[in-house]
Amino acid sequence: MSWMYIILIITMMVGILLFFTGRRKGAGIYLFFGGMALITPVFISAGWFHALPLVPALSLLISFLMTKLP
Repeated sequence: MSWMYIILIITMMVGILLFFTGRRKGAGIYLFFGGMALITPVFISAGWFHALPLVPALSLLISFLMTKLP
């Protein structure tokens, strides 16, 4: 296994931790960075490098929607 994939897996685990911490606390900044840490490795491993500029917008949308949910 390549070092890049190991680092991407670690980044996804940190993203999951941040995302669920933000969901539990209702903190949008945790959701934002957790969403970025989750979406970026998925796009990189899928080869969608042209979609990487959309990651901040997608994670901002996710954090906004998740803070508005009950």
